[in-house]
Amino acid sequence: MSRRTFCLALGGLLIAVLAIGTAPAMAEMVSADFTAGITTTEVDGYAGMAGDGWTTAWGEWKSGSATKTMTLRTPIDGTELKSGLGNYLEVVGGQNGSGTGSFTVGRSFKTVGKTPIDWTKEYTIRFTVRIDEDVDAEGAFTNVEERYQFYDRANLSGVPDATSTFVISGISKSTAGTVFPAGVAGEWTFFDGLRTGSWDTSAERHFNTDVALRTGHVYDFEVVVKPETQSYDAAVRDFTADGSWVRAYNLAWRTSATEIPTYLVFAGRDGQTATDSDNRAFSFDAIAIVPEPGTLLMLLGALAALGVATQRRPVR
Repeated sequence: MSRRTFCLALGGLLIAVLAIGTAPAMAEMVSADFTAGITTTEVDGYAGMAGDGWTTAWGEWKSGSATKTMTLRTPIDGTELKSGLGNYLEVVGGQNGSGTGSFTVGRSFKTVGKTPIDWTKEYTIRFTVRIDEDVDAEGAFTNVEERYQFYDRANLSGVPDATSTFVISGISKSTAGTVFPAGVAGEWTFFDGLRTGSWDTSAERHFNTDVALRTGHVYDFEVVVKPETQSYDAAVRDFTADGSWVRAYNLAWRTSATEIPTYLVFAGRDGQTATDSDNRAFSFDAIAIVPEPGTLLMLLGALAALGVATQRRPVR
């Protein structure tokens, strides 16, 4: 390769690197891993504060007679979700007495004009969850109203609704086909909303991952939200069991809107009788909201160009 060719290729690579530095819309992400601990004066703590792409601190909500406790845990006792992840948020909640209760914890991330991410374009949400409830115990996690759910929504005050794009649900061991189809009992599901705004118990509307909820197991989730088509892809894997990723593609949003809502929500729901007192309990960590991978492709293209240039031989 001639010196001129090498310099041109290297120049192209440098331009790509500079483009990464000057194009935050493709390079930056919104993240949270509770590194700062218990604080309201730093962004990455609990409850934290607005900044770094987050519109608000972490917030909490519960229905009338429900209970909720959010506890920031450190890995000093070896309970971190994965080796090296560090601090995490432990969530415990339930219904106080007979009835049904819900609780949520979440944070607003849609900061139009205040973050480099273009929320009208594709982006990916990743997070890690551990089930701390003894869901395997006899009689536990059996009410048809009981579930774990992760979704987006216009605010924190309630279950997934007509403002939600994606809905991930961890279903109780006894669905009875009233809230969810019977075939998904005790497993993670993804909801195909068909953009109707409403809930539907039909089996074809709930993608069955066949990934079971297990006590103490850690699960990785990934959601690709696609505003341009009002659809999403979703994936889950049982990290503890060294399971493979299970993916669903092009599920329709639940909301009929064309814009995303503002909050990322982690929630639990408890349905109790007079003799039923089990609570939902889970922990989560490693939240990342990542824009479409345009910058990475740009860099890889530049590297490929450099590789081609270095392998080209002069014609004899």
